[in-house]
Amino acid sequence: MIKRFTIQIVIRTLLILGSCVLFAILTVSAFYITMVGVAILIVLQVGFLISYVNNTNYSLSKFLNALKNEDYSVYFSPTHKGDSFAAVFNDFNLIIANYKRNKIE
Repeated sequence: MIKRFTIQIVIRTLLILGSCVLFAILTVSAFYITMVGVAILIVLQVGFLISYVNNTNYSLSKFLNALKNEDYSVYFSPTHKGDSFAAVFNDFNLIIANYKRNKIE
């Protein structure tokens, strides 16, 4: 899972870098309309990267808060964020179930 997350971050960062290089080339070449399109693309890519990382952090925070507050009704859908997080979400659900079982005992 961590490897896929890292690959996602690297790919997204390289795409942003490539777009910035293209933006610089277009600035020198004076293709202003295309340059505006690439600038919008850069902003969108940065937004998607921030959203991707924030969603990951939100899931981890939700899990830790559930443990802290002894809220065993929290469930993480393994298919909610794709295959890269399915194993992690399954583990989250297993840990919560184990805590619930231990609390009952």
